[in-house]
Amino acid sequence: MSVPDFLKDKKESGIEEVELNTLEGMIESYDNYAQDVARAENYLKECSKNFNRLAMEIIPDFLLSNGITQMKLKDGRHVKIKEDISTTVKDETAFREFLRKRGEESIIKVKYNFSRMKNTANEKLTDFLIDNDYDFEIDESIHAQTKKKYFKELIKEIGKEELPEWVSIYEIRKATVK
Repeated sequence: MSVPDFLKDKKESGIEEVELNTLEGMIESYDNYAQDVARAENYLKECSKNFNRLAMEIIPDFLLSNGITQMKLKDGRHVKIKEDISTTVKDETAFREFLRKRGEESIIKVKYNFSRMKNTANEKLTDFLIDNDYDFEIDESIHAQTKKKYFKELIKEIGKEELPEWVSIYEIRKATVK
C-alpha cells in the first residue's frame, strides 16, 4: 500500500509521511485481524456443528439403543439423555378452536389494545367494542413453553399419531455430561 502523492505534501494534508506510514500499518493490522475473526468464526461454526451432532444424535442414539438414559462415568461425571419436543402450529385459528372444543382455552392469553375510550363494564367489553365498531386489536397468544407443555401432556393422553394435521412435533434428544 503506497501513500498517494497528494497526501505526501504536509502543507496540503496536515499529515506527515511518517504518520501516514503508521496509519498504513494500522490498516494492515485491521485487515489481518478481520481475516483472523472470519477464520475463527468459521472454525467455531464447524466445532458447534460437530458438537451438536455428537450431543444430539450420536451419543443419544448409542445410549438409547442400549436402553440407557443416564449413567455414571468412571471419572465421576454423569451422562444423561434429555428428551424434549419442539412444536410448530401451522394454523393458530384451528389450534384455538381445538382448545375451545376441549375446554382448555385457559392457556390462551388475551390482550385488548384500543385507542382512547372511557372505562366501561369489563364483563361486556368485547361485545361493546364489536357492536359499536370501535377500532381495536385483540392479541391472543400462547407462550411457547406453555404450548410445549400442553402438547407433551396431550401426546401422553391421545398419542402422537392422533394429533391434528396442523401441528408438527419434533423430538429432541440431547446428551449432557456433568
